[in-house]
Amino acid sequence: MRVLLTGFEPNDDGLNASELIVTSLQNNPPQELSNYINCIDFKIMPANTNILGQIVEQTLKTYSPDICILIGQARGYNKQDF
Repeated sequence: MRVLLTGFEPNDDGLNASELIVTSLQNNPPQELSNYINCIDFKIMPANTNILGQIVEQTLKTYSPDICILIGQARGYNKQDF
């Protein structure tokens, strides 16, 4: 089984928490995850929505994951907005 875990680049000069999480899990997986690390692919997606669809399509073809976990961040939103 293959798992794809993605985050996003910052879309401005700031940080994107999803990129930090995915990079941290890839570089320093917790003990519970370390046994499965060879089954997980990590990808940071561009924040540019003009090319994102094409990149997602290419990524899915490249990795052929069974499960996708897509992490993102939307600045300016909080639970009160929903």
